[in-house]
Amino acid sequence: LGLMLAGVVLLLFAGRWAAGLLADRWWAATIAPAAGEFLTERHLLRLTLDLGAILLAAAWFIGHLFVVHRAIGSVQVPRQVANLEIREALTPGTLLLGATLAGALLGLFVGAGASDWWGTVALAWHGVRYELSDPILQRDLGFYVAQLPLWRLLHGFALLLTLLACGLVVTLYVAVGSMRWMGGRLALSDHSRSHLGWLLVALGCCLAWGYSLEPFEILGGLHGVPDAGALQLQIRIARFLVLVASGATLASALWALRARHALAAGAWSLLGVASLIGHFVLPPLFGRPDLLLAEPAYLRALDRQAYGLGVLADTTLASFATPPAAAGPPSPSGLWYERVVMRLAESDSLDVVAASQAVLTGPGRSRPVWLVVRA
Repeated sequence: LGLMLAGVVLLLFAGRWAAGLLADRWWAATIAPAAGEFLTERHLLRLTLDLGAILLAAAWFIGHLFVVHRAIGSVQVPRQVANLEIREALTPGTLLLGATLAGALLGLFVGAGASDWWGTVALAWHGVRYELSDPILQRDLGFYVAQLPLWRLLHGFALLLTLLACGLVVTLYVAVGSMRWMGGRLALSDHSRSHLGWLLVALGCCLAWGYSLEPFEILGGLHGVPDAGALQLQIRIARFLVLVASGATLASALWALRARHALAAGAWSLLGVASLIGHFVLPPLFGRPDLLLAEPAYLRALDRQAYGLGVLADTTLASFATPPAAAGPPSPSGLWYERVVMRLAESDSLDVVAASQAVLTGPGRSRPVWLVVRA
């Protein structure tokens, strides 16, 4: 019965996905054949991302629940028989089935929604290059536009899986008695200490990964406008935190193998204090908002890239002795008239004040034009 219900649920999800795919393809076919192919690839990419994230998260949680299961001697549940209440021990097979179902359910909740990353994944896969590098880390601007958002998404997903696994494992070990407070000290079994130690190794790797991305996030403006005075200091702090997080990772590995409690606690305490001071104390002390982050020429090059003015060139018209014959203004009839021109010249941040017909005279020729004034 359980397998039948699972099959029905999977069939419903598959039918919903197929209906969405076919509806998009039929709609796109009325526009262009290429549109149908694009939407098909988009649906397949979204499906791949969702399935991949769900399977990865489910395997991650099921694996940790299996490890916790090895530390459980037996689990007893109350059962009512007539007027008597007895306690019945669950079989190992029942516990394994429960761990599998719980891990799969957690994986479904955590992994679902990864299809929303399709735009970021597609952009990072194809890549972007502007042939213009940042002045500090010497990375092409395309890295900040295409690759960095994907790295941040992957890091956030890995950190979420690790933190949830830590919380789940600690809760279960406390519930089964493998972790408890005795005589003013935390007591752990060797099994739970080893498991938590390797989870802390994963957490330390995630934190070191995040600290290594911080210089690019700061320079890319993901935390606000970068402060030119404190930028170099923040980059050095991030690199120092990578080293501290790596040290905490090694200390956690030693704690998982041997009971070096003081070493692990000291390493993680140092990481916490260094992170707080490096992020919230030192940067405001050395900040200089009045300093320019780069030379004015570089900033102008950024403006040209941002507004699509890369081919703009300053030129001077050559003078000519005999002016060309003047052309008449454009006819107000037909497609081009004042209201149409004003609407064409509108944008999201500019209002059109007026439009007027004119003649642009150049070397050897004249051309009828519209002049538009925008505020």
